[in-house]
Amino acid sequence: GVALAGAGAGPRAPQQLLSPRCRRAFAWRPRWSLAREAGWQEGALQFWEGYEQLLDSDGLATDMLTAASINALSDAIAQGSELARGGGGLPGSTGFSQARVARYAAFGALDGCAGHHWFEWLDGSIPRSGEWLADTAAKVAADSTVYTPCWCAAFLLAMALMEGRGLPGGLRDLQRDFAELLKGNYGFTLPFVALIYGLVPVRFQVLGFAALTLAYTVVLSLWENSRERAPAAS
Repeated sequence: GVALAGAGAGPRAPQQLLSPRCRRAFAWRPRWSLAREAGWQEGALQFWEGYEQLLDSDGLATDMLTAASINALSDAIAQGSELARGGGGLPGSTGFSQARVARYAAFGALDGCAGHHWFEWLDGSIPRSGEWLADTAAKVAADSTVYTPCWCAAFLLAMALMEGRGLPGGLRDLQRDFAELLKGNYGFTLPFVALIYGLVPVRFQVLGFAALTLAYTVVLSLWENSRERAPAAS
């Protein structure tokens, strides 16, 4: 056979087999495309810088708003999924429920407030060993044994209260659903919790957990609205 030039140099990309003029044409992109890409990058950078400034000026309010917004978005996505499958959100209802989105936003604000204080307290209270793996494991253990069970209980109680079923309805939900919700938390989020505690700086951990919530709340919302509810107190 005929040996190709440079055969001993290893495989080459398809573009390298073209003439220089063809390669320039292959790599060419219109100026408007480059300008749009640069505009997106600049906009994203400005958004992130603004977010950091908000954290510096009022970290608590920023964390609460972050968690509330992402929780609302997550439930809106969950409702869209339910409607696409032919469901109707809450049992007995039809169409998109703005009240349900508002409940998740309200709980997200509470969660953002609690998380803001929890992450700062945990970072300053857990003794540091100097080993990344050991320090991360200690935080995950504290989260799993303290914060996560409290979070699950708060979620069930808050939802019952906001749905108008009162404290008795919330307590019945706790008795019936707490173990299942806690188990689901451990199974779905625990690996991501370890990554967030190990890799994300403390000031961004509420945002990190809120991003995780974007996925988890969709699952949580679908689960919460598929379970049978305890009746309202008479």
